[in-house]
Amino acid sequence: MAITICVQRNSKRVSVAVLCFTLVLISFYGTYMLADILQKRFTGGYLTNCDSSIQSNLNNRTELIIDPDQKFMQRLNINMHNSLPADEITEEAFRNNGPLKVENIIHQVWIGKTNDSFPVEFKKFVSSFKANHPKYVYMFWTEKAAKSFVEDKFPNMLYFYENYVQNLQRADAIRYMILHEYGGIYADLDIVSLRPLDPILRKYFCIIAQEPHFHPIFYNNFYGLASNALMACRRHHPFMKIMVENLPSFSVFGDELDSTGPRLVTLLHRNYVADNAQIIATDREGIYLAPPEYFMPSSDPTLKTRIEKKCATKNLNNLELWACERFNKLGMGGPTNYTFTDHQWSHVFFSDLQNRKYIAIKDIVPDAKFYVSSHQSQAEQIKH
Repeated sequence: MAITICVQRNSKRVSVAVLCFTLVLISFYGTYMLADILQKRFTGGYLTNCDSSIQSNLNNRTELIIDPDQKFMQRLNINMHNSLPADEITEEAFRNNGPLKVENIIHQVWIGKTNDSFPVEFKKFVSSFKANHPKYVYMFWTEKAAKSFVEDKFPNMLYFYENYVQNLQRADAIRYMILHEYGGIYADLDIVSLRPLDPILRKYFCIIAQEPHFHPIFYNNFYGLASNALMACRRHHPFMKIMVENLPSFSVFGDELDSTGPRLVTLLHRNYVADNAQIIATDREGIYLAPPEYFMPSSDPTLKTRIEKKCATKNLNNLELWACERFNKLGMGGPTNYTFTDHQWSHVFFSDLQNRKYIAIKDIVPDAKFYVSSHQSQAEQIKH
């Protein structure tokens, strides 16, 4: 980050070389110190298992801070033009009985100053999970409960949690901590349950939904984007530990997709699979990246115009050609015989939250549970 300063004297430009050199050193040192502060002072040891290429850049912030999101995509955006997704998924065999590999707990989160309430437009989606899973424990995580949980269980993460710019980032981060500590199913509030998850939970110890192929293809030119909108993992699964441990490292990225969201999950999932090639998806330590048809068959409708414009051009690579042919045949997609849930793409955190109508979770799920900190008063604990 060089800075050149010139002064004009007697109509001649005189370069202040010493001053320029000094400012270059100051700029470089300041960037280095920022890296040191972010990486060492506040992490409390949560920098293990970070992708080596990203970790290298974290140690040399002068390159990374200039355009962190671009650097992230350079690591993630593997050339897949000669590799295409499957046109049709193969029917998978599930067991109709037997124990679940994942705790029977449903977790849903609303980070907003609304006490125990959430936007009323999600009422039917919340009800659908309870209707299809009547014997599951339902836990609702409020802003206050989430912060108390981080303070109690992940105190070294509290600085990063509190200093995220967006509530969306806090909602992202807390889900990884919850699944690590409790296990179970995490689902965004705008996901609808179409049938019980029991059959797939009898087969896999950790499941991550995959976003519709159109999303990564038409935004970043790759496919296989892992989603954090629906995940199901057993308690203390090593991948959720890795997710939590890497949050401080990636907090430097400006885009929530990179710092806490789907692109972060995708990168760490790829690293995990590559580092554990001997583990298969059904193993206790394994991860199953589900096809989009299972949990997110419908593409985000706000992407439709972008797809139409792109498909109308002639400069398409093989992956884009595949996606355009699929778009012309199937449109934006939708539930199939394989579908367990579907995402409604509400983008609620980017909307006007103050003027929305809210409803208490107890009005929809009377037996909803809340996290209770050991530091809360006895009266507060009795309330929950």
